[in-house]
Amino acid sequence: LNNQKLIQDLRKENKKIFLLNKDLTDKDNIIKNLEKNIKDNKEEFVMKGDVLTKYLGHQTIVNLPSNIIKIDDLAFKDNPYIKKVVINDNVKDIGFGAFSNCFA
Repeated sequence: LNNQKLIQDLRKENKKIFLLNKDLTDKDNIIKNLEKNIKDNKEEFVMKGDVLTKYLGHQTIVNLPSNIIKIDDLAFKDNPYIKKVVINDNVKDIGFGAFSNCFA
């Protein structure tokens, strides 16, 4: 009888450990995806200091990084994917034709 109780307790503990490991794996995957998105996001923005000179991404909704204070002339020109650009309060200047031919 004690052995059966011990086996049941071990099974419960194993199930808890499994669920904990699964939860940690899920969190690790979420962190990896976020890190990848951040890396991809950085590669989409061509910067010269704090000026966005060109956007190379394929996102339909673009959230500009907070360090951008100027969007250069023609920075988004001819990008067929953009539907919305979220511009933060730090942006003080938007260059000539920055969004030329963005029709999405």
